[in-house]
Amino acid sequence: MKTNIIGTLIGPDRTGLVKSLSSIIARHEANWLDSRMSHLCGHFTGILHVEVNEAQRSSLETELKALETLSVLTETMDTCPVPASNTSVTLEVVGHDRPGIVQQVAHVIAQLGINVESLDTEVTVAPMSGEDIFTAQAQLGVPDDQTIDVLHDTLESLADDIIVTLSKRLS
Repeated sequence: MKTNIIGTLIGPDRTGLVKSLSSIIARHEANWLDSRMSHLCGHFTGILHVEVNEAQRSSLETELKALETLSVLTETMDTCPVPASNTSVTLEVVGHDRPGIVQQVAHVIAQLGINVESLDTEVTVAPMSGEDIFTAQAQLGVPDDQTIDVLHDTLESLADDIIVTLSKRLS
């Protein structure tokens, strides 16, 4: 019988962390299914989904949690729920950075009953003006009874300098 493990990982970044993770997972004959990993403020951060035989689950979790300098939290599930039937939409937002921009965007999305499936944000410096520019890219699950035009217009009304791009993701 197969078991799914979702792990969250954080610790000081160093060369070889992904190699260490993948070696442990392979040693336990587990299948690396999905992950999101990033370098944030000098730290390695990530989420990971693996599938493993139930007989190997405990030893895999123990070895992952024993990784030096890395804090690992795991959640075990027999099955992964199937997401609701939604239209998959890619959202891109660009604008001048300011405190509260993520909260404003998240509020609009939630108010319209839309699910955030993934979110990547970044603040960069504009080459010409030197101003901080906020960018976000998200994958959204939009209910079939909701139009993306309403989402687009509502997000753009948050500020004059926000540019919003929405595109349906092809299956």
